[in-house]
Amino acid sequence: MHHSAITLSLTGLLLLSSQFAVADYAYITNQDDATVSVFDLPDGKLVNTFSVDSGPVGVAIDNKHHRVYFTHPESGLVTAYDNQSFELLFKVDTFGQPFGITVDHTAKGLVFVTDWNRDAVLVINPETKQIVDLLAVQESPADIVIDSEKRRIYVANRESNTVTILDADTPRKHAVIATSKNPYSLALSPDGKRVYVSTVGDGHIDIIDTESKQVTDTIKVGNSPYDVSVSHDNKRFYVVNQGDNNLITFDALSLKQISRIPLAKMPESIMLSSDGQFAYVTNWFDNKLSIVDLQSNSVISTLKTGKGPRAFGGFTSP
Repeated sequence: MHHSAITLSLTGLLLLSSQFAVADYAYITNQDDATVSVFDLPDGKLVNTFSVDSGPVGVAIDNKHHRVYFTHPESGLVTAYDNQSFELLFKVDTFGQPFGITVDHTAKGLVFVTDWNRDAVLVINPETKQIVDLLAVQESPADIVIDSEKRRIYVANRESNTVTILDADTPRKHAVIATSKNPYSLALSPDGKRVYVSTVGDGHIDIIDTESKQVTDTIKVGNSPYDVSVSHDNKRFYVVNQGDNNLITFDALSLKQISRIPLAKMPESIMLSSDGQFAYVTNWFDNKLSIVDLQSNSVISTLKTGKGPRAFGGFTSP
């Protein structure tokens, strides 16, 4: 929690521009030392570091109910914290291997969690603090995203090379879509028309049309693309390649590469700032969080995290 642990390298111009940027909180799960680092971004202020149960990986934020959730695959726990006081609210023992996590942004605020061992999605009611449903998917489900408006849930099944589409309100399964090798991370476009799937086994991004429920495009992006994010205007998407240590920007219409930005070692997860000016990337093996200016296509700041930052899922919030 020492300020000396944060390394900043901002020019005067970038400092000036950041004054007008929308502030985001980032919750970085540090798997190797069982902590969470909370940053005020893009300024880079370390707000807090607090201890959690062993091996935190996944993150989901529920601003409506002032909660942030973490998954702990090693211990089988899902934990919930107050996202303002950082106090523990409750724990749910899944007796499995919870990995990806997302929140339904409706009044109930149900929590959906992939269980890597059970090949299932767990549904947690935060009011009763209990698992209220278990939805079968396919082998080794990793990431999960929800379209709260269209009431669809998308799950990447890493070892079966598929994406499962579930109904958010009933046990109904809408589709199982074949993908490239080892789908891991998902990004739903803000307009709800596309799901971008990173496939770490062969270095592709598959693009699913949500209406036809078909893969409409597949492009080669690099080695081990571990995460993908879509711009707020749906015009660009961003991929972090763990095997190449870089961030690549693509035009969402032409699917052509726009820029390639070097990063620190083993980039793991990416989120965009609320105003779309910055990308935030965790670097798993370097214990760093990179702040990338998407106008200049350059890393403007590198922040020290705990050990083994994962932050798998939606780790930022205004």
